[in-house]
Formats: sequence, structure tokens, C-alpha cells
Amino acid sequence: MIFIRYELEKENKAKVSFVHFKPEMLKEEEKHDGIMLDSDNVPEPENVKYKMPVLYINPETGELWHEYIDVEPTDIEKLQQENIILGQQLVEKKLQIMELQQQNATLGQQVVDMDLRLLNLEMGGNA
Repeated sequence: MIFIRYELEKENKAKVSFVHFKPEMLKEEEKHDGIMLDSDNVPEPENVKYKMPVLYINPETGELWHEYIDVEPTDIEKLQQENIILGQQLVEKKLQIMELQQQNATLGQQVVDMDLRLLNLEMGGNA
């Protein structure tokens, strides 16, 4: 058995504010503002990224469920995400540099070819 206290939001929906898994350890006066339920009724929350489970109860039926609220990523998670983005930008810049180097090599070869033609012309040959 478990002992649950809750804050009523609607007639059939209340936010669980306290769960005690050993209610036999509570004094009788501590049990007056909650309900006892079979511990098998407590659902396992899902692991949803950037969401926090909040346990709710239907006080009329004892049904329990989770709703999920948004939570901010931790500073470490934000830095990890920023690191991924920076890594992607670095790869893009390296690809751009490689493309420019290829263009530079092509232009360099064209300059050499033109110099050879000019030299050939200056020496009286045909281009």
C-alpha cells in the first residue's frame, strides 16, 4: 500500500503532492488528508527528453497517470548541443576551404598555361 496526498485541480483531477511508500510508518493524524492505494497502481513514467513527469490522480477512482511538462536543458546539454552545431559548421568550412583550394589550383594551372603560351609567342612561336 501507498499513501498519497494531492492538490485538487478539478473534480476528477488532482496533482499528487506527496507519496509515502511505507504508510504504516505514518501517524494516524498524518494520514487524514490523503488516500491509501495499492502500490501496483502507480504507473512508471516515460523517459521523455526535456520533459518532466508530474503524477496526477483521479480522487474519485484512484486512477494514477503522468502528464509531462517542459523543462529547460541543463547547461551541459546546451553546451553539448552547441558543440555539435559548431562541429557541423567546422566541417562545412573545411569543405569550403577544400573547394577554394581546388579552384585555386585550377586557376594556378591556367596561369601557368597562359604564361607558357605567352613565352611561346614571345619566342616567335604559335600559341
